[in-house]
Amino acid sequence: MKVLHLSSERTWRGGEQQIAYLMGVLKDNGVENVLAARAGSEMAQRYPSVALPFKGEWDLFTAWKIKQLVQEKKIDLIHAHSGHGHTLAVLARAGVPVIVSKRTDYPVKDNAFSRWKFNHDSIARFLCVSDKIREIISRDLKNPQKALTVYSGIDMERFPAKPKFDIRTLANLPADARVVVSTAAISAQKDYGTFVKVAAATRHHHPDLHYVICGEGPLETEIRALVKDQQLESTVHFVGFRKDLPDFLGSADAFLITSKEEGLGTSILDAFAVGLPVVATAAGGIPEIVRHAETGLLAEVGDHAMLATHVENIVYVAGQLRAELVQNARKLAQEFSYRRTGEKTLSIYRSIL
Repeated sequence: MKVLHLSSERTWRGGEQQIAYLMGVLKDNGVENVLAARAGSEMAQRYPSVALPFKGEWDLFTAWKIKQLVQEKKIDLIHAHSGHGHTLAVLARAGVPVIVSKRTDYPVKDNAFSRWKFNHDSIARFLCVSDKIREIISRDLKNPQKALTVYSGIDMERFPAKPKFDIRTLANLPADARVVVSTAAISAQKDYGTFVKVAAATRHHHPDLHYVICGEGPLETEIRALVKDQQLESTVHFVGFRKDLPDFLGSADAFLITSKEEGLGTSILDAFAVGLPVVATAAGGIPEIVRHAETGLLAEVGDHAMLATHVENIVYVAGQLRAELVQNARKLAQEFSYRRTGEKTLSIYRSIL
């Protein structure tokens, strides 16, 4: 079996890590991966690939090159891992089945083109990273059975039993500081405005409580300006994108994610894996893994006051609850193995071919 993977994104985020995991599992099972990645992207730098422009949804040159690749490499199936990849795979008219990974909880746009591309005959399956996403897109599919849930997975072996170094050292914090960490990209859907509001809500009662952002993104300048405006420079700290995240994540006291839109949230699974209690918003597929008072604590999207209360409880008060959340979450994380994700994806490929 030969599979052409389309990776259109410039940066490296959770979706790109999932592609890498998947290609590894497929290779172990005798599948030949052909990767078409955006020229100059992080994916193209890390993995052997065919560099394509991926300039947008109407990049007909890239669509033509995809069709050429299918013919030259004798590709059996195309797996589009993003919205732009989905569009270009359909426009390519390459004559092979197309699998589309759906990682975001955006509904199908209410226009003729979107309805056409989501219901195109070449689309064999949509692999949705949560039941919530499957539910959302199924409403607009002529054949809802094409949408399947395939949860994202993590590599539990990436995380050492004990942190190799302390996040407090990384962020230049006192040894006795309490630390809430986020590892989400600084983008609109992650709603770091609410994250900053949580920090503001807790700073007076808990001056030893610090918030560390491990990530970067298009709104970083805006969020830094907000932190400065709220006079939170000594409370909210930016350490940038970190490739050594597994080495220090477990040294924090809590994990906070304030997304207003989320497919599933593999960063949450990372927190589960290292025994870090999670406070999260009930966005998208998050409640499928953060089960309130069982594997974490949930609040409604944008409810900074409740999120702040949850953070305070988990860090300062609820010792027994914290222990139970960590135990349950770590057990749940075991079910989200990237190998299980890859093998389920392969079984879907085989059912199509």
